[in-house]
Amino acid sequence: MITLNSISHTYPGEAAPALRDVSLTLGDATVTALVGPNGSGKTTLMQILGGLMVPTSGSISIDGGKASADDLLTGSIIASSARDFDELYSQSLVAYARLRPTWDEQLFAHYAERFDLRINRKYVRKLSGGQAAILSASIALASGAPLTLLDEIQAPLDVPTRYAFYEEILALAGECLEGKRAPRRFLISSHMVSELEKVAEDVIVLKKSELLAHE
Repeated sequence: MITLNSISHTYPGEAAPALRDVSLTLGDATVTALVGPNGSGKTTLMQILGGLMVPTSGSISIDGGKASADDLLTGSIIASSARDFDELYSQSLVAYARLRPTWDEQLFAHYAERFDLRINRKYVRKLSGGQAAILSASIALASGAPLTLLDEIQAPLDVPTRYAFYEEILALAGECLEGKRAPRRFLISSHMVSELEKVAEDVIVLKKSELLAHE
């Protein structure tokens, strides 16, 4: 159980907070949708949950114990459609991901075949937006991370690939629920709300930096 206690964050030089007094608990749901318009604070919340950013105020606890940014970073992986790994070879990116003790090579091979991923000494910047996104998404799903954060990762994908990706999330989540795999949580952010209706068990809605709903 991951609990956010009055999380707020204001970026340096900004007057308005990116997040304001957000409190919620990620309970038993395996797949949670994080939705809201652009600028509502979705990416900020993702980065805080992934340990990439320390909130200005508030705290996060895991199973009742206070969690540091290092704790969150160790137990999570975040994938986004941002081109953060453009200067790496795709081969190097996968090699680095394989260092995780929970990495599932068989699962990654399945994604590589389904999505026609070419893992070679080719810079990620030379991949299209969709190819780079599905590479990052496949690494995240195969990572085995207890908390898998997918920040608008599906945005650059064409419609058939998006729905194939949703199928893979549901299949993996189902195996976790059935006890075939270790428990995991998947948090998917998007402004394409209708597409996540049949994917998520739980929804968090942000608007203007505040929590609007969680149900």
